[in-house]
Amino acid sequence: MESFKNYIFLIISAGFGLFVFSNIILPILYSLPRLRRERKAGNLIKNVPISVTLIPVISWSIILTLILYYSRIYFETRFIFICIGLVISAILIIITLIKKNPDMNDDFNDTYKDYLKNRS
Repeated sequence: MESFKNYIFLIISAGFGLFVFSNIILPILYSLPRLRRERKAGNLIKNVPISVTLIPVISWSIILTLILYYSRIYFETRFIFICIGLVISAILIIITLIKKNPDMNDDFNDTYKDYLKNRS
């Protein structure tokens, strides 16, 4: 029963990590460089405000830090499984970046549609 609980913590933290890391890593490693390229190419209607790009990254980083802090205190015996789940999810996000998943392009266009010139 104890190992089952450990696997549950591993699965939950991996799922949570996928969501959080996609909101931290993807904007830094995909959206910001892409916005720079779009600006150089002249495809931006107006500059993207910092509140759209960096504040969500900072907010999710704070949330992740607080969750890790409280996990270390309240789930000390299972903290290693939480960390393993987060590492697995970070690796999956990096693999997604390397493969250049087409969904990332759609997400980028949806997020920044008010700032990009229409492309037909």
